[in-house]
Amino acid sequence: PGPARKPAMRVSRGPLVTEVAQTFSPWATHVIRLFRNASFVEVEWTAGPIPVDTPWLPPVARHSDGRPMPNNWGKEVIVRYTSGLKAGHTWYTDSNGKEMVKR
Repeated sequence: PGPARKPAMRVSRGPLVTEVAQTFSPWATHVIRLFRNASFVEVEWTAGPIPVDTPWLPPVARHSDGRPMPNNWGKEVIVRYTSGLKAGHTWYTDSNGKEMVKR
């Protein structure tokens, strides 16, 4: 989210949980929690409000005279995970704390 840079990272270790918090920008954060003796990983991500203008990206449109137009176009944020967990290609998600869904 924005010009390329490494996220700020904070690691907190306690007797029951280890937490890794990453801040990519004021509007994009990612937290991973590893609970002692748990068979799951808890992930929390926050995105938004996503800025509409993105001056760090090259323009996607130009005026008829060649001047760049502002990048006022819709955005999406994705998160891709890779791990060595042996889960048999099965994983679960929890959307807004409502219910666990097998994927």
